[in-house]
Amino acid sequence: AEPGSYFSLSCQRIANWVKQHPNAPTHARLVHALNAMEPYPRLIHSVLHQSRDGESGDHLTPLNSASYGSDALQTLQHSALNILTDAVMHYYGKSGLCNSTEGQLECGDGRGSCYQHHEICDGTAHCFNHADELACKQHYDDEFPEGDTDDILALRSDALFRLLRHAFIMDNFDPDDLEWCMQDVWIDHGGATIVELEPFKTAEDWLLEGYALHPEYGLAIIREPLLYVSDPLFYIHVDGPAMCRRGEQIAIRVFIYNFANIDIQALVTLPASDDYKFVHVEEGGSVDYYKPRVSGGDHQHLIWVPKEGGMTEVAFPLAIMMQSGTLEVTIKAVSQQGKDDESIEIVVK
Repeated sequence: AEPGSYFSLSCQRIANWVKQHPNAPTHARLVHALNAMEPYPRLIHSVLHQSRDGESGDHLTPLNSASYGSDALQTLQHSALNILTDAVMHYYGKSGLCNSTEGQLECGDGRGSCYQHHEICDGTAHCFNHADELACKQHYDDEFPEGDTDDILALRSDALFRLLRHAFIMDNFDPDDLEWCMQDVWIDHGGATIVELEPFKTAEDWLLEGYALHPEYGLAIIREPLLYVSDPLFYIHVDGPAMCRRGEQIAIRVFIYNFANIDIQALVTLPASDDYKFVHVEEGGSVDYYKPRVSGGDHQHLIWVPKEGGMTEVAFPLAIMMQSGTLEVTIKAVSQQGKDDESIEIVVK
């Protein structure tokens, strides 16, 4: 980007990006919105290429055609121009009933019908053959009707088509997971700025998008999003209750993932804390819930994790010693592929 530009970076999971949401500032939608501001939109011809499955971005291709005029004279009239010339202009036979000096155009329906220039694309057909509404349909059909509707499925919308053909999963509402790539950057005098990002700890495919604003050169946008595969070789995920009562026993579940091409061994550690104690599980998986055998200090488990997306689960049963407040439990894991740690907070009441 040019020095002094404002650059905005964002990303989406592929599972969410393929829905092609109408609020995404894509190149095709921006060009389409700019074309809609033209006073004579029928002078701009374009073809919209869309992927039915949403696997690629939309492409808006302009065509080299001035208007839908059937001859040279009508082409100029569609541009609201009156011709003053002694040149010979070829045109097809007209009824002669429409006065072009008053802004009238012929419908060409064989009935001698006329329409005003300001009636082009006003949503009402003033000609029997709908010549005044020719090629006025917008490429995108994303407008939702005003007011309430009884049947949301009856809405005609490109956005609804892509939303309803997929399952409603949490990827539709994941602003917290997207914080890692949401960045606003000012480009320095060198024309390049390095941004370091810490990706979200999941084995997923992301698409990065961005646009730049410059006071002199205007708007620039990345036409095709950049693919980023965030497959960490080794990471953990910790799950536990958000709230518990004092004196209760809870279990912290740890999921260890291995995306390397070899099997690994991982050492999972529960650090010592005065706020909880480790509950020992006796032979046969039995636990005395009223008087369990507990111990403090660090507790470690050496586990085996299969290769290529393998996962192993470990549960740490804990006896809560804290009377009330917020308890933080941290789990650490290390292997020959790397190390990771994750913490969760539990409210003790």
